[in-house]
Amino acid sequence: MRIPDSKPEGLRSDGAGRIREEPPVGGEQKARPVPPVARMDRVEISDAARALAEQARARETAEAEAAPTAGETSPDRTAELRARVAQGYYDQPQILSQVADRLLDSGDL
Repeated sequence: MRIPDSKPEGLRSDGAGRIREEPPVGGEQKARPVPPVARMDRVEISDAARALAEQARARETAEAEAAPTAGETSPDRTAELRARVAQGYYDQPQILSQVADRLLDSGDL
């Protein structure tokens, strides 16, 4: 089965959506440069979107400042935890279960 060419005689597609003229049969034709097509994408961000982004940045900054720095524990908290370990607090089955659940929920394992 042959599908007839629907383009006018002497015109061919170059595969990139551009039409070029075929040289006439029996003769050579010099290629003519094709002017480049200027393509430009454009994005507009509304004032409402800018305000939401600013609020999100402010909230993240506030949360980061309020949260303790990872790995830092106050000396008082460290002393309290050491005392609990020495007293056997973390050896209780219900406490062991809570600690295990929190470790699994944290994703650190």
